[in-house]
Amino acid sequence: MDQPHVFVRPATTLDAGALGTIQAKNMRTSIEAFTGESLDESVAALVTAASFASAWKSTLAEPVESGVILSAVSEGVVVGFAAGLIVESQPNGTDVPKENGSEGVRPTTLEITAFEISGPYSRKGHGSRLLAAIADHAREHGVSEIATWILADDDARVRFFRSAGLGPAGLRRSLEVGRHELTEHRWYAKLV
Repeated sequence: MDQPHVFVRPATTLDAGALGTIQAKNMRTSIEAFTGESLDESVAALVTAASFASAWKSTLAEPVESGVILSAVSEGVVVGFAAGLIVESQPNGTDVPKENGSEGVRPTTLEITAFEISGPYSRKGHGSRLLAAIADHAREHGVSEIATWILADDDARVRFFRSAGLGPAGLRRSLEVGRHELTEHRWYAKLV
């Protein structure tokens, strides 16, 4: 039996449609699972493949020097992606882009801002390959830790990041989504 041709590579503007589709579907699923109901009409209008694809196309067309966007590919199809930004962690737990550093700065962090796998391709190693590539990118740029925010009660994501060596940082934030308030927890790992 032949093994599928799978790999991770830098994302291009040609990937924007796939990234938008994956992100919109996963975001809808996560929010609906957390709230136990369908998205409010006003929120659903914002969480569309087209709106996310447009944003990714713009971002990929003018990349940020301290950022990275990677695509997971299986048999020529983009099946997942990860994006990150190198930031300087401040003592109060907030982050600023690396270029805007200030006194009292803690270790530099690669903040994973998006990490998504298309449902049919989950649990096939794509997430592990993306996370390894993110960690490699961080090390190449002298970054001392990686971090991400995980929606409360997203057990699958918690299991994945915990198995990869990340742990809770003890910080949380709230996001208003329609008439709901969602809570995210920060997870991180030191790079060795």
